[in-house]
Amino acid sequence: MSGREAKSNAEKGVTLIELMVVLAIIAIMGLFMTPSIGEWVQNYRIKQAARNMASDLQSAKMQAINIHKYCTVSFNANGYVIFPDYDNDMQLDTGSETTDIYKTVVFSTEYKTVTFDTSQTGNGIDFTNNMVAFDSRGLPRNNAGGFEDGHVYLINTKNNKARRVDVSPAGAISIAEYP
Repeated sequence: MSGREAKSNAEKGVTLIELMVVLAIIAIMGLFMTPSIGEWVQNYRIKQAARNMASDLQSAKMQAINIHKYCTVSFNANGYVIFPDYDNDMQLDTGSETTDIYKTVVFSTEYKTVTFDTSQTGNGIDFTNNMVAFDSRGLPRNNAGGFEDGHVYLINTKNNKARRVDVSPAGAISIAEYP
């Protein structure tokens, strides 16, 4: 074997020192990324909660159009309930309505650190009687039968990031960030 062949065979491997340097660089990068990953998770929670609420409101609107009856979203201190409202009174009645609940959302279970922002409108919800119903045309209504518009304020208690879910009188549903 010539010296040239021996040299090319020796250069094919990675030394232990080179491997340790690469692992040290990865470990240092990991230390700097850990805080930003935690922040990203907290931002994700509030964004996801707002997106899911907007999606649920849109779904309630579509259900109302589909069944030609009100579909009500009733907010409470822990989350909200979506149900068909066969008698258009915006109340969850016993009997057939209680078996037809479309969805129940409890923030502490689904989003952990996300809750209603009680610094806004007292309880974070500014719909009349903390509920909104969509009629058979997809328009938001209040319990007096009038058109309704309103907002739901959500906040992540870990980092104070906040989102507002808006429903316009025409039934448009949107999400906005607020300070």
